[in-house]
Amino acid sequence: MKDTLFQNPTNRPFAFDSDVTSVFDDMIERSIPFYNEIQNQIQELTHRFAQPHTTIYDLGCSTGTTLSKLKQDTLTLVGIDSSAPMLEKAKKKYPETTYILHDLNTPPPLQNASIVIMNLCLQFIRPENRPTLLDHIYKHLLPGGLFILIEKITPDSIENTALFETLYHAFKKRNHYNDNEIQNKKKALENVLIPLSPQQNKDLLKHSGFTRIDTFFQWYSFIGLIAIKEH
Repeated sequence: MKDTLFQNPTNRPFAFDSDVTSVFDDMIERSIPFYNEIQNQIQELTHRFAQPHTTIYDLGCSTGTTLSKLKQDTLTLVGIDSSAPMLEKAKKKYPETTYILHDLNTPPPLQNASIVIMNLCLQFIRPENRPTLLDHIYKHLLPGGLFILIEKITPDSIENTALFETLYHAFKKRNHYNDNEIQNKKKALENVLIPLSPQQNKDLLKHSGFTRIDTFFQWYSFIGLIAIKEH
């Protein structure tokens, strides 16, 4: 279904409810720059770092698209999300994957993990809960394990905030969202999606114990980071 949810003003904060779920796949492709290429990059990275007979976790798995691209015979795939409608849609699309309903503001169950993915998810976790969650991920990753983090960001240089926002809005208009839709969704996301700067995200990862941290993708207000647990 085409995303037309924000054509009219709303006083409701953004939520991953049944309405958003019904249009989510269209919303994400039209709202996230290079979305399909990011999926390809995640697939390439996991193929290099996944250890046989281990588990790949997608935290904030939404409708299961990322996990659907990572199938390997020796791996267990687990999607965790706080949205029941999202998980119901994921189960219908990719029933062979294990799904767990869990609010990631508290640490989720993780076992035998060689890969943990958070694709546009950490930004929806309350900032005060992010250090505990990242500490938990680091603790439960196997040595040599990989954490993949894709986030919407604020610039390291605050002077560029308005520039990045303008360029992002231009991207959304190229994908056939109008000005009203862009502003209505922006208002709905206030205090729901809380982005950090690239450096702030890297500092959180370092504090959790990661030492090998690098950027594998960046487009204005979006960044992809990898963090490897060396020992």
